[in-house]
Amino acid sequence: MRIKQAGSLFRFGRLSILSFAINLGLTITLHEWFGLSTTLSFAMTILFLYVFNFVAMRFYVFPAITVGGPGVIKQATGFLISSAVFRAVDYGAFLFLHSVFGIYYIATIIIVTGISFIAKYFFYNRWIFGTTAVKVVEHR
Repeated sequence: MRIKQAGSLFRFGRLSILSFAINLGLTITLHEWFGLSTTLSFAMTILFLYVFNFVAMRFYVFPAITVGGPGVIKQATGFLISSAVFRAVDYGAFLFLHSVFGIYYIATIIIVTGISFIAKYFFYNRWIFGTTAVKVVEHR
């Protein structure tokens, strides 16, 4: 069990680094190259990353658990709802730190993403893709 959890944490970390790079790079590209506002650039990036992260979590981070069956729809629904909540909190934190405190937008992305990483791993591991989610599906 601990080996599986360590493996999923390692894969989650690698996915998070890639996701962070996409987050930062796409937000900067949309703002600096295409002239979109920083807030719109970040919002568009969040939407793209929702789809990217679900597919990657489902098939890469937690591959042994995501083999199909009745849990797929439950996972997708849970991921959609929890991601929307996490992303809304991320965006709210971005707006608050950037707009209210005037923290540079790139620094704000780094702060928000770092805190979000910790919260998401524990939540997704326990309730969406992890063993608790599988036990709920198995008992039905």
